[in-house]
Amino acid sequence: MADIKTDDRFLALALQMQTTAREIMHERKEPWNARSILTGALAVLKFSQASERERIEAEIAIKADLGCAVHMNPVYVDAFVEAGAEYIYGQALDQAVRLLGPSHPTTAYVIAKQADRHLSQGRYWEAEKLYLEVLRITDRQPLPNAELLAQTLTSYAGLLRKMDPDGKLKRLDEAEDAERYALEIRSRLAR
Repeated sequence: MADIKTDDRFLALALQMQTTAREIMHERKEPWNARSILTGALAVLKFSQASERERIEAEIAIKADLGCAVHMNPVYVDAFVEAGAEYIYGQALDQAVRLLGPSHPTTAYVIAKQADRHLSQGRYWEAEKLYLEVLRITDRQPLPNAELLAQTLTSYAGLLRKMDPDGKLKRLDEAEDAERYALEIRSRLAR
């Protein structure tokens, strides 16, 4: 993922492009630019002399972000674009599981992006299933992957609040627990 330390300038450039695209998507400004940047990052990655494992991890994470960028494009949201985003996510997830394993942090990242997409589409039950899978994977990972765990906990808490806005399903306590755990992780990371 983007925190790979490397001396390979092409890998470093691809990861910097990915970071820039993530910032654009986070600000929800011009997602078509993020899509272009991520497509460029995949092209730059082909020149990398980094280890195959580093290139694979970077490629999969960039593809997950590309699926997110395709989905976010407000101008072209139609069945064709949705099919494209679904295909990109499917390809990234298949590659992650096959090449890195089902419990790898990059696999968890791809699943988290798919869960975010389902959440944005109002497909709450599907999003919940995927968030729980990411939590299962990341809760057992070492500290470098703690930020993904904290992000997932925060997203999961938001999902629970949307699923139970009036508290009838008793999910608000679970949401508060997830938010507390995310804050605890972030305070540990800040030290």
